[in-house]
Amino acid sequence: MLVFTDADCIPSANWISRLWSAHSNGNKKNLVSGSIKVIGSSNKPGIIELYDICLGLPQERYVARGYSVTANLAVPSAVFHVLNGFDESQFSGGDAELCLRAGRKGYRLVYDREAIVCHPARKSWKTLAQKAMRIKGAQLKRGNLAQRSVSIIKTLIPPVRGVYFALISNKVGLRSKVWIVMVLMSLWVVGIYEMVRLLLGGKTKRQ
Repeated sequence: MLVFTDADCIPSANWISRLWSAHSNGNKKNLVSGSIKVIGSSNKPGIIELYDICLGLPQERYVARGYSVTANLAVPSAVFHVLNGFDESQFSGGDAELCLRAGRKGYRLVYDREAIVCHPARKSWKTLAQKAMRIKGAQLKRGNLAQRSVSIIKTLIPPVRGVYFALISNKVGLRSKVWIVMVLMSLWVVGIYEMVRLLLGGKTKRQ
């Protein structure tokens, strides 16, 4: 079994054993995803950190859509071989693409909430905006013309779902939620700007 996490993540003490248990006690061809807890650098995180804590990496929602990020993912070696690994042509989101490709071939992605990895929250607007631009570039580059057209339309739609999840979150207080929504709307504008820049011939950025 191949187990993935990020270099800056801190796995819980029983992380490997939880993933292995989910693998060995279920269908051994299943991909296994664990939960991700985004943590601040102090007891008083700044607004960018609060945004990431509140909305960053909602792994359980990802799994419900059929994919997982590699901050917390285990893939059976045989399945990884059948899939020929990650698609190196992917600009970003290769982890999600692998999981969705596995699903199309009949492999399931299961979720273990207790297989926990802590991920540090981003601290600056620059890193948050760079991530948004990288993801937008990948979305507009991926697929055929029809799929790219759908990505363009989605870019123009306000992030209503994000606002909803921010407002119902129990991770931060009401005042912080207002600031988080402002950050979210600002990132929406960044996404539109990046889309226009790319459509006018700009090159994708891999930050």
